[in-house]
Amino acid sequence: MSRRIVALVAAASLWTCPAAAVELSVAVAAHFAPTLAALSPQFQAQTGHAVRAASGSTGKLLAQITQGAPFDVLLAADAESARRIAAQGLAEADSQVAYAVGRLVLYSARPGLVDGQGAVLDSDRFGKLALANPKLAPYGAAAEAVLQRLGLLERSRARWVVGENIAQTFQFVYSGAADLGFVARAQVVARPGGSTWLVPTHLHPPLVHDGIVLSAARRKSAAQAAAARQLLGWLRTPHAQAVLVAAGYDAVAQTKAAP
Repeated sequence: MSRRIVALVAAASLWTCPAAAVELSVAVAAHFAPTLAALSPQFQAQTGHAVRAASGSTGKLLAQITQGAPFDVLLAADAESARRIAAQGLAEADSQVAYAVGRLVLYSARPGLVDGQGAVLDSDRFGKLALANPKLAPYGAAAEAVLQRLGLLERSRARWVVGENIAQTFQFVYSGAADLGFVARAQVVARPGGSTWLVPTHLHPPLVHDGIVLSAARRKSAAQAAAARQLLGWLRTPHAQAVLVAAGYDAVAQTKAAP
């Protein structure tokens, strides 16, 4: 995390510790895991609640939740996943709220390979193209949509290197196993260098990241469910949102927060 992010986190002393603190088990989409790790100590300092995170693709996390994994909160990489588990009775529908908006980037560890318009995709200047599994990861689905819009989906498919989640996808590119790949802007901000194209948002569905309180939290205790809602509300505070923006996300519109 950059000095700017550290400074923003340190400035976010807005919440007071409750009488009874709990440990929250959070299922977090892989793209957001490093940012949550940076924010969690400050959330604990302000509220008393600790955060224990498990990360993976949103699709894999959903599978774990439906199989009974006792998570308290889901921080997904999209909005539909939270709606889906709420419809299944596995989450509290009235707690669903956006916590960040992601941006998709075409990235290469090689300086100069990726141009500012992404024209490299329609060239023979690369061998392997990494993207997260479109069936499991919203960032992968967004990448697939971009290739479809550009008329390159079928032509590029033989070059794909598919990651289980966006963290693995970034590692493919960063290590040189793939020449370029579609990753989250937050990952590039955390490890600057190489060359990038910030993909225009009109080329793919919005990457609105929603969080939701899972039913397992209330089964543990009312205090657990209340703390889970507090985390979702805290992520939307101006200071937390400033940290997210510095980390490479767009801020969310301040509509309703989880009560």
